[in-house]
Amino acid sequence: MFSILSMSVTMAGSQAPTVSYIGPTPVAVGGTVYVYGTNFDQNTFVGLDGVNGSAIQPSSITLISPTSLSFVLPSTVGVGTHTLGVAEKAGPWSLSNSVPLSVVKSSARTTTANNRALIQSLIRQLRQLMKQIQQLLLEQQQAVT
Repeated sequence: MFSILSMSVTMAGSQAPTVSYIGPTPVAVGGTVYVYGTNFDQNTFVGLDGVNGSAIQPSSITLISPTSLSFVLPSTVGVGTHTLGVAEKAGPWSLSNSVPLSVVKSSARTTTANNRALIQSLIRQLRQLMKQIQQLLLEQQQAVT
């Protein structure tokens, strides 16, 4: 059985989704995982541990953009290293590339590390968005001239 975290998001295109990186890692059960990649849409699923994973449900899942999403790590996920991948709901299940996700017991130290990693992840995402905005503004300015 494949572990599936389902989500409903805005259509980004018809290409298969991929995972670029996740953060923070390690993450404690109940912590928020941020997934960055490409082509996330309403048909995208997040899976843990490939075809041998156990069935889990997310506590919550949020689309941030077609290139990022987040979910709260369910309490059913055990401590250890897991693989995280994304795939399309429609058609045969085909897992994208996968990335390691390290799950640890919750502690104040872990929470501090997770918060630091989360801030770093958000800063990276903000920088990417700023570059995209700058590119769009440049294209718009060139179109006007």
